[in-house]
Amino acid sequence: MKNKAVALLAMCVLILIIPVLILSGQTGHGEIATADNSEQVSQENVTSDTNEAASRLSHAQLVSLTEKFMDLLVQETDENYRVMAYSSINELTDTFTKIAKPSVAKKYIDYYYEEKEDGLYLLPAETPPWFQSGAEYEMIESGDGTVKVVQDNQTDLHGSYTLELELTFDDSWKITDTKHS
Repeated sequence: MKNKAVALLAMCVLILIIPVLILSGQTGHGEIATADNSEQVSQENVTSDTNEAASRLSHAQLVSLTEKFMDLLVQETDENYRVMAYSSINELTDTFTKIAKPSVAKKYIDYYYEEKEDGLYLLPAETPPWFQSGAEYEMIESGDGTVKVVQDNQTDLHGSYTLELELTFDDSWKITDTKHS
């Protein structure tokens, strides 16, 4: 009886180990790596995996980007609403373009800011309906480095709204379109 148990255990181990050994000799492209090209194949896989991982939008990246956008939109002001960190719309727009397409930044800056001779002023207004990091959302990847994020929210200030953000990866993620409804 003990011999049968040992034989059964040995057979199970072989059944599990053989496929692992066979698959471990293959690259991510379904080819068997040879001793001559295994280092090159490994390097290509690492580069490909790194690029793919960088171009995948994570929840943390989305939250960081949307928070940076809102932080830029709501600037610190003096008692007269004059912006402390920027003196012109062009300066603020230049900073925004690190995280958003210029046309996206422009529609928010035009609504919330006014440039006067003595500086840039934040117009008193409520912030726009925006991404809520703790709420559920749908992420739709288009396969060309563009992701659409759709989130339905409910706030006391804005009521029910749907936010659609389009983000595009080109060396880094940027907000390339926004819609509120």
